[in-house]
Amino acid sequence: MKELFFYLLGAGILLCNACAAKQAKLPEMEDELVQSPKPINVYDIINYKDMEDGAEIPVWVSQYLNEGVLGVETLDEYRDRYVFIVENTGINFRTLQQWSAAFSLYQDFPRRVASRIEKRLLNAANQYPDDEYGDFFEASVKAASDTYYRGAARERDFWLLLQYFEEDGVTVGPESYIFLVLISADKSFMQNQILQILNNLELEHKPDKDQTSAINRIKENFFENF
Repeated sequence: MKELFFYLLGAGILLCNACAAKQAKLPEMEDELVQSPKPINVYDIINYKDMEDGAEIPVWVSQYLNEGVLGVETLDEYRDRYVFIVENTGINFRTLQQWSAAFSLYQDFPRRVASRIEKRLLNAANQYPDDEYGDFFEASVKAASDTYYRGAARERDFWLLLQYFEEDGVTVGPESYIFLVLISADKSFMQNQILQILNNLELEHKPDKDQTSAINRIKENFFENF
C-alpha cells in the first residue's frame, strides 16, 4: 500500500500538471523539489463544437477551463448537484468522437466517483492513508468503483481545438482536441449513496483505536471540500 501511495502521489502531480495546461494562466509550482520543463501557459482556441453555426462557447466550458469542476458547481443550475467532467485529449478527432459517444455511465462513471473519494481521503490524511485509515482506505475506493450510482445523468458534451504556446509565443506541439463530457448528480442523493458505501464496508482487519478515530472523523465531515 505504501508503494501504491507513492505511485498515486506521483500520478497526482502529473495529473495536476496536465489539467493546468488547459488554463490560460498557470500557477507556479509550489513544491520546489519538483523539477519540470517550462510550463505551457497560453493557448488559442482554433475551433469548437458548432462554431461554424455562430454558437458561443458554453459558460460551463469556460468555467471548467478557468476554474475546474468547482467553478462549474458555482453556476446556479448546479448549486445542488455534484459535477463530474471527464476529458480526453488528442489529435485524432474521429477517435475522440467515438470515445465520447461510447462513454458509459454504468461502466466509466463509478471510477470518477471513486477517484473523488480517494482524493478526499488523501487530502484529509496526516500520514500514509493505509496507516491513517487501515483497510478502510483501499476498501472504500474499491467499493466506490464497483457501485452503480442511481440518479447520475450525462448532461452535455463539448469539444475544442486548441493550440498551445509558451510565453515567448513559440507554439508547443500540434493543434490538439479536448473532448469534455459533463455528468451531474443530485448532491443529497449521492451523499446518501456514498455514506452507505462508507458505513457498510467489510474490512479484513479491524482498525486500531487511532484508525477508528480517523475514520469516524472523516465520516463526520466527508463532504466538506468534496
